Amino acid sequence: GAGGVGIYAIQLAKKMGAYVATTASQANHDFVVGLGADEVIDYHTTNIQDVLSDYDAVFDMVGDVDNGLAILKPGGHFVTISAALTDAQKATADKTVREGWLQPNGKDLAVLAADIAAGDLKIVVDSVYPLTMVGIRSAHERSETHHARGKIVVQIKPEENGGE
Repeated sequence: GAGGVGIYAIQLAKKMGAYVATTASQANHDFVVGLGADEVIDYHTTNIQDVLSDYDAVFDMVGDVDNGLAILKPGGHFVTISAALTDAQKATADKTVREGWLQPNGKDLAVLAADIAAGDLKIVVDSVYPLTMVGIRSAHERSETHHARGKIVVQIKPEENGGE
């Protein structure tokens, strides 16, 4: 829940009126609750199947397909952006199971921009790196840790006049 996609998924799900359960390390518990998460499971100590069940929808961002399917109720919807589904997973009875990524469009982006401008959608930046060989390498290394809290940004052009 504390990663670059999870931060927005939590906020958008809450905006739609959903009860949101997410996984996060203990260090990120208060952070994701502050974004709107109703329930936080520490993935270091707890398996989601032990505490969650009968969910209408699961959005998988970590590749934990089998556990995600296990907590989904009949008729529920499962989407992963982090794993290739097996034929057996795709054929799960009484559940819609998909993999993929959304294709942005102007209308949806305008809605998100309005939410950001109104302060209804928080932008969280983990770190900023320059568009240099060292900067790109450092940004990639940060991404590979899987512990970024928010987005990792590569700044194409340094701000002039201190950002004024």
